[in-house]
Amino acid sequence: MKNTNAINSYFKFLALLVFLLMLSPMVMAFGVTSPYWDTKPLGLHPGETKDFSLILQNMVGDKDVTLKAFVSKGTEIATLVDPSLVYHVPFGVNDVQVNVRVAVPLEASFGEIDRIGISFVQVAAEEEGKMVQISGAVATDIPVIISPFPPPEPFISTTALMIIVGVVLLGGAVIGYLLFRKREDSD
Repeated sequence: MKNTNAINSYFKFLALLVFLLMLSPMVMAFGVTSPYWDTKPLGLHPGETKDFSLILQNMVGDKDVTLKAFVSKGTEIATLVDPSLVYHVPFGVNDVQVNVRVAVPLEASFGEIDRIGISFVQVAAEEEGKMVQISGAVATDIPVIISPFPPPEPFISTTALMIIVGVVLLGGAVIGYLLFRKREDSD
């Protein structure tokens, strides 16, 4: 008898869980990608400013989402630079840009690691007859490492390097041709 009660309780719990899952709204999945993460931090030196973009995507579900962005951590060095901080992300889109500016103060300590948190909260659509709506949120955490020296400037640009290599190859071909012709003329 005791065993039967345990089994009944288990099935009641399982039925309740299935019922709650069926009542939950359809899953909407949206996300944010960042060019920087723990193993690839943003490296800046004191006084340097860097602009970059985060990418919002909405690839699962069947509805568009509207997200409101804010800096949740690191407000002393990070700002969102878009005129509006509300982003419409249509279903199936994976390229909505959110522009971020990071400015490191001159008095920042070398080796210091700051963290920037950018959060996105779904703005619930107003629908008649619904009193409570569930909305989602997503965030990204960006490590910023303060380096003692500015990043080295490239010694030579890629375009200049390609021109130099082309001139050297062309010069080598001309010299080779002339040597070949000289050898033929002497024979």
